Amino acid sequence: PSTYDDSKPYALIVALHGYGSDANDMATTWREAAAKIGAVLIAPQALEPAGRGFSWGVVEQGDFLVLRAMEKAKAEHNIDSTRIILTGFSQGGAMCFTLAVRHPDLFVGVIPVAGYYEHRVDPIPSQPGSKLPRFVIMVGDKDQPADNNRDVAKRLEAIGVPVQLKVYPNLGHTFPPNRQTEMDSALRFVLQN
Repeated sequence: PSTYDDSKPYALIVALHGYGSDANDMATTWREAAAKIGAVLIAPQALEPAGRGFSWGVVEQGDFLVLRAMEKAKAEHNIDSTRIILTGFSQGGAMCFTLAVRHPDLFVGVIPVAGYYEHRVDPIPSQPGSKLPRFVIMVGDKDQPADNNRDVAKRLEAIGVPVQLKVYPNLGHTFPPNRQTEMDSALRFVLQN
């Protein structure tokens, strides 16, 4: 944030780009929302060339890159480890689901946008009370992951995870038209204690 003061801890937003995109895309998308809550924003970039940008590759590659970027942010800034939010669009949203299940203690909240969750890679625990972060899942009703995201929300709710599913009418594979308002609302929800 513009008023960054190293003597106080800050929330961290980790924003993951989609397939064929890059870090600048997500940094631009989340900059205003991060500034409003006074959070440090990082947008890691994948390494596999894809289209005009990059792909996260296999899950282990993306996992490694995201965790290293978070370590670097913590080394360079005073980050409140209890207020780390993971977000991503499309393939970045898919990474969000997987990383949240793999590393549930790292994140207070997860905001996947238009991301598909592959249950067979890292299944959501089935035991009620399983420790997972709060979720806000955003998807258009015309987008391919819509039914998948509805199923994920039901699985999370069944084990007591706080989740908001936002399915936007007549919307395809993109952010909602009222993007800034939706991102602000999502951040408020995941940062609740």
